Amino acid sequence: MTKLKPSMITYQFAIIQYPSCLLSAVYGFNEMFSLANRLCLESSLPIRIDTDILDLNSLNSGKHYHAVLIPPSMEKSAYESDCPILVNWLNEQHKNGAILTSACAGAFFLAATNAAQHRCLTTHWGLAETFKQRFPEQALDASKILIDQGDIISAGGMMSWMDLGVALIQRFTQASIVRQLGKH
Repeated sequence: MTKLKPSMITYQFAIIQYPSCLLSAVYGFNEMFSLANRLCLESSLPIRIDTDILDLNSLNSGKHYHAVLIPPSMEKSAYESDCPILVNWLNEQHKNGAILTSACAGAFFLAATNAAQHRCLTTHWGLAETFKQRFPEQALDASKILIDQGDIISAGGMMSWMDLGVALIQRFTQASIVRQLGKH
């Protein structure tokens, strides 16, 4: 009797490269998921994470994602104003089953969505006051590094994008891949 080879499961992730976002996080996410893919292949785990890096002009492709990642920014102008194109797209992705995630200042975009209402988010502690002024009704706990609510995940500090990436790899692959990733 021949053993059937399990079919490959592919997850689609979108990394949002909005103006003034931290490019090290954008490319860091992409590299982290590429490394996880290599580890899955070496472990014969039939899972792959495909990533698309999307700018605001490429949001209307009609493609649906399993997870959407909103990286941090060091520029106040990036997160102090509304971005209806991004917020509407995030709402549509969430409605179609995507997990919405943010790191640091990315929480400002997440807070503007319908999905984040009545949810607790985190962001960088230095942005907490600005966040509360902009979103007074939004629950916030800036003391947490990561708040995972299943379909909404927010990460606190500027470098917490790494914690967020690891959390997503854990969710979509398995613990052994995360352990191997840590060793690399």
